[in-house]
Amino acid sequence: MLTGTVFSQITRTQVWTVSSGTNDAEETVPGGSGTVGAMDITSSDLEIMLDGTRRQIIGVRFTNITIPQGATINRAFIQFANKGDKAPVAGDVYITAQDADNGPTFTSTAFNISSRTQVNDSILWVGSTSSTWGTSAGGAAGAEQRTPDIKTVIQPVINRTGWAAGNALVVLLKGSGVRNTYSFDGSGGDVNYIPKLIIEYTAASMPAMAVTNFPIATKSERKYLDI
Repeated sequence: MLTGTVFSQITRTQVWTVSSGTNDAEETVPGGSGTVGAMDITSSDLEIMLDGTRRQIIGVRFTNITIPQGATINRAFIQFANKGDKAPVAGDVYITAQDADNGPTFTSTAFNISSRTQVNDSILWVGSTSSTWGTSAGGAAGAEQRTPDIKTVIQPVINRTGWAAGNALVVLLKGSGVRNTYSFDGSGGDVNYIPKLIIEYTAASMPAMAVTNFPIATKSERKYLDI
């Protein structure tokens, strides 16, 4: 009899959009004006990373992530859209993720973004002053508005023992510079402007089946519809 296990795997690419106004937010951090820890969950934009003289950290939450626990993340990135009302200022951004099984939505409670436990890794998003971030390019959602591959900050979340398909995932951005993007609240419901998370992953497409379920003797032949 044959022994072992048969695995069936499939690679998929899926897209999730921010689904409500409380699923993207800004928090004031030290180094500029404003009250440190103050939250803004109703802003029409997400300033990456300066809002005037106010420095901030940004949180973006994606819900119903239908990736099974332990799946392999092949690539992942967030696609933003330029709001087009501010000139870009060079500055690097660091992207990480909340280290949680099911990250909760944002609230007005002070420090509601920065107080969240983060995974150990972060990804550098090099600053840009591309004209596609400028005031004449409102609505642009191309390569410049797309983050680098952030799979290494997504993978630890998917690997958590408490992670389950359908949970929510939170991505955090911090750093310097100005790249002004639409938030959910400022999008007017236009899906082209709402932040999107795109992930390509590989996972088992069905439960593994033990080969011993099939009574095939060594060196034997089995034809279709054999009984």
